[in-house]
Amino acid sequence: MRLKFLAISDTHLGEATSLLTYSQGREHLCGVIREHLGSGGRVEAEQLVLMGDIPERSHATPETMLSSTHGFMECLDEAVGFRHAIYMPGNHDHVLWTKYCERLHGAGTDQCITGPEGSGVVRGGSRVDPEGSAEELLSVIFEYPDGPVWKKVEREGLDVTFANPLYAERFEERTYAFSHGTHFRKEVVSPRWARRVAGLLTPDGLWGDFKIISEGDVREARNLEELERVVAPFIDSLLPEYEKNPTWLLDDAGYLMAVLSGRFGLKRQSPDQSRLFSRRELYGVPEDRIPRLTARGDVDDSPLRLCVEYFLPHMLAQLREHNLEGDLTFVYGDTHDGGWGEISGVNTPGDGDLRVYNTGGWVTYDLEDHPTCYLFALDESGTEYLLDVSFKEVNLDGNLLLRATSDNARSQREKAGNTLRDLMEWALASRR
Repeated sequence: MRLKFLAISDTHLGEATSLLTYSQGREHLCGVIREHLGSGGRVEAEQLVLMGDIPERSHATPETMLSSTHGFMECLDEAVGFRHAIYMPGNHDHVLWTKYCERLHGAGTDQCITGPEGSGVVRGGSRVDPEGSAEELLSVIFEYPDGPVWKKVEREGLDVTFANPLYAERFEERTYAFSHGTHFRKEVVSPRWARRVAGLLTPDGLWGDFKIISEGDVREARNLEELERVVAPFIDSLLPEYEKNPTWLLDDAGYLMAVLSGRFGLKRQSPDQSRLFSRRELYGVPEDRIPRLTARGDVDDSPLRLCVEYFLPHMLAQLREHNLEGDLTFVYGDTHDGGWGEISGVNTPGDGDLRVYNTGGWVTYDLEDHPTCYLFALDESGTEYLLDVSFKEVNLDGNLLLRATSDNARSQREKAGNTLRDLMEWALASRR
């Protein structure tokens, strides 16, 4: 099978709860890709889209993050022959994007978005980023300057593009748009809720000098640039670089946000086998394997409703400005829940239909909640697919990989529960 796009998000490489932090998990993924998309061999993809939260920049040590990210890209290179790689920041690696923008435009810049075509930083295997602005990101993701993935980029004359918060391209009379989903997260679009939580984390709160910046309101943004201007400081302060804060503090903050957002308690049984589902086949797939985000054109999924309200209008406006009109397929990540659907009644460019896919995530929360490990693929005939990767039988040093990662998640969840109790006690005491 030859692909136009292959997209993945939310690998969180370096985090102890990510299945892909471990070489056994990465090797399993790449074997599944070869089996289901490459007929046992290497699959050829024109564009590889890395849709954010690929390296875990906040909750992992730099050494672990780099080791697992480079291992992931080397393994992926064995399974996928790509001509063009597109990197998009998520919320857990957004600080890398901010630093790139500061090197490119100067500190305090507002110029942190790209057009839907993204910004080319490598063309034909040669760097074209001004002033070396992309060096850190190229080093983290593509092993610049001496790693095997970078050597392949040079040798084969490949292209690398950075895009934020949207990458889009026209193919076979349809527009395909990709975004991580940072800009319509619950804590981002609910300023009153976010500021209340943030207020507990500020210098006078429970965690000392862990300061959250939550100024601005996404409801007042008139376009993607203004939306990024509001979202970026909040995300960068909530998820700073690992070196800037003790890891226990970041883990507690991250898991506390997850608890308050209702992330835990979702259950998905481990699928027996990995499966590739075409769009047509998805209509017959049980929702406990691949969730349906919409029903008869109406949005059922809460994060997708936030997307429709706060992000989609700005995205559609940008697509219209660049003449990307007609039918639209929107692929995003961030929530880790995964799924697919169709939305009606949305004023898409050219009043075409709107399909949506969420690529899930690779982080384990509980042994009884198998992650929704999906990749989105589009072949050269225009057929859309979700590849659902099962880790049910994958072993790690004599133990199930799922059990090992869920044990790590349980430990972090227990700490978050203790922190939440401390937070409640502190809040009650402060009122007396």
